[in-house]
Order: sequence, then C-alpha cells, then structure tokens
Amino acid sequence: MSQPEVAQRLSVTRQYLNKLEAAKDYPAEEFALALAEVFDVDVSYFYRSVGQEPGMDQIHFRKQRTAPQKFAHQAIAAITLFKKIIDFLEKYYEFPLPNFPDVIAKSAVEIEEAAELTRSYWGLPQNAPIGNLTDAVEANGGLVAYFKGVSEKVDALSTNEERPLIVRSTAIRSLYRQRFDIAHEIGHRVLHLGVDTGDKETEAEANRFASALLLPRHAFVNEFPRGHRIDWQKVFELKLRWKVSAKAIIRRAFDLGVINAIQYRTAHIHFSKTGQSKSEKLDDVGDSEVPTLLADALNDVSRDPVELGRFYEYTGLNSSSVEKLTGIKLPDIVSSQLSNIRFL
Repeated sequence: MSQPEVAQRLSVTRQYLNKLEAAKDYPAEEFALALAEVFDVDVSYFYRSVGQEPGMDQIHFRKQRTAPQKFAHQAIAAITLFKKIIDFLEKYYEFPLPNFPDVIAKSAVEIEEAAELTRSYWGLPQNAPIGNLTDAVEANGGLVAYFKGVSEKVDALSTNEERPLIVRSTAIRSLYRQRFDIAHEIGHRVLHLGVDTGDKETEAEANRFASALLLPRHAFVNEFPRGHRIDWQKVFELKLRWKVSAKAIIRRAFDLGVINAIQYRTAHIHFSKTGQSKSEKLDDVGDSEVPTLLADALNDVSRDPVELGRFYEYTGLNSSSVEKLTGIKLPDIVSSQLSNIRFL
C-alpha cells in the first residue's frame, strides 16, 4: 500500500506520515490502533525497534525497468520484516551453515568460472541439470521465500548478509523464470558481496552467472543444435531437460558464440510473432520449486503456544500478516493460551 493510500484511508496528511516514519512524532493510541488494522500487524509493532534496516549494499533488488523506484523502498521493508523473522528463528532452529563462495569476477570467463566454483562448493555435477535449485540453495545455508506484498513488477530480491535470503515474487508462476531469478540472486551473492547493485553492469553480470550456473558451457555447447536455422523443437527439448526458458537458452547460445547476432535477432522476432514475448510454450509444464526451511522452522515454532507467542511478541506480526508476507499460515494465539506467559 502506498503512502497516499494510507493517508487517504486514515484521513491524515502525507506530511504527518512522513513525521511518523522519521520518528519525529509518535501516533496517538487511537491512530496507532487504526494504523495497525490497515497494515494487519499488532499495535505494539509501532512502538518497537525493527532492527537495523539493510543498506542498499546489502540488498539486491531485481525489478522490471518500468517499476517505479518506490518499489525499492517496499522491497527493503519486506526484507527488514523477513530479517526479523529469521533473527528469531536462528535462536531456536538449526539451519545449515552458509556455504556460498565469494568471488571477484568481471570478465565473462571469470563469471563462468565463478558459476562452476559454486557447483563445486555445492557438490553438484559440472555438466548436468540442477534438479531442484531451491533445494540446493537451502542445503547450503540460504533461505528462499515467496512474497505477495510488493509488486508484480518486482521479480526477486535478496540479501548478501551472512545467511543469504532470496525472496521471489508469487506473481511469476513459470518454473523456468523462477529458477532463473533464483540463479540471478545467487549470482549477486557470489559476485557482489558488499557492492551496490541494480545498474546495467551488475545486472548483466548476475544474468551471465545465472546462465552459466543453469546451463554449464561445455555441456550446453555439445547439446545445442547447430545449423543456419534454429531447431525450435530441440530448443524446447532443452528447456524441459535443463528447466530454463527458451529465451535464456537462445541468449546462452549467443553468449557462447554458438549462434550469431543475426540468428539471435531472428530468434527474438520468432518469439514476438508466435506470441511468446512474455510467456512461452511449455511454461505450464513442471511443478514450481517449493522452499521448505522457513516453513519447517515456523511450523516447529507454531506447535508450542509459548514459543509462538514469543515469536509474535518479538516480530510484532500476527498470523494474518505472516501469511501475507511469507504465504505460511500460522495459528492465532488466543488470550487463554497467553494468560500464563511472560515475555522477557
């Protein structure tokens, strides 16, 4: 929800909301209650520290070019809430240790090698498809989550802190795009630790990394069909085998010199003429990858009303707001369950 929309619903000025955001004023009780209802959080949320907001060098924000800058602020807010959830869970749940390489790579060859190094770190074969990329991330200490609350124009965002967090938009339903977006965010974590991203250069580097991670160069060059004309039947066979979009396959072929610039342009004309500019044939084939670490940890906490109460107290969230943010449904806490609980 945008600031003007909040101001309109609560019958206040944007200037007043700006003061609240800057902690130059504090809301009256009745206003705080109304604000909590608008954002579906506990009223105590507005009277607590949410922790240090991540800086732009700690968050990678992948949005479409037409997305307004305001979505960057919404993305940071979402990441801040996710961090609050994870901070609590880290105290009670033993996640796998983070196992992501940290590489300085600028040239195409260096980025290829960084992707191969990542496969090596994770014990993945160098010349075979990655069966489930989400599982690979979580097995190596990363967390993957899905969010509903920012914008369909936001593809993904991630952090490059000690425990990487990759957050994907639920608006993207294609398995093939989902995997590429996750691989793109892995690229930021491996290549851009402590670096401001979002410019054309770092985005191109992350894209090249994602392509190299999902479509290893030696195997790809051997499997991509050669010829003056692109063999589209074979391209879509590769899409199903490697779980990568046809557009990404064509781009990979161009980057590796398997097709030339004229063939590359002709391929994009083909996508346009066949109505595949935004969605492709076979996009509905294959099940989405489902992250489990965060859901398992939250479900473990939810089994104990005392721990669940502490979780809600610590984060300032409630069952509804957690579900909106993460897609994970937790039980509500009723007053009788909390009557004998003291939070320190």
